Amino acid sequence: MTQLLFIPALMEGDVHGFMVKLAVMMFAWLLVVILSGADLVSGIAASKRTGAKHTTSWGMRRTLTKLLQYFAVFFAFLLLDVVLSALGQFLSVFSVPLLSIGVIIGEMVIEAVSILENSRKGKNKEDDKVDDLMQLAAATVDAVGKEKLKEYLEAINKYVENKKV
Repeated sequence: MTQLLFIPALMEGDVHGFMVKLAVMMFAWLLVVILSGADLVSGIAASKRTGAKHTTSWGMRRTLTKLLQYFAVFFAFLLLDVVLSALGQFLSVFSVPLLSIGVIIGEMVIEAVSILENSRKGKNKEDDKVDDLMQLAAATVDAVGKEKLKEYLEAINKYVENKKV
């Protein structure tokens, strides 16, 4: 049975074997990129279907930022798997990069769910309005920050209370 040991392959001078193992991981990363692209396309289609949003460079940058964050996480887990693969000689559970595989599968599931959500947008107008309000609220919190938003809400409450008097 071929094992996916990274460090032992290098220690044995099997650079080709190491590169093959690394290529397998990079292929898995490529699958995530493809799913992210599909998510972007389905998001743009949902935008056009609802007519509520326009495709912007800001949205495109968000996709690129998301991919860069994914790759940072993938790389960290790949490094951890590489280190743990040294233990694969003693504990067979580390002979496969389980952490990397788990994270990649998780990200693929997230992208697939997002694609499904995008496919539903525009079909139920009431749900779309709630989704839009939730996205607006999340974007506001991200842009302003929780503390500043709390100050704004308190100021609005004071204003409303003063108008009642």
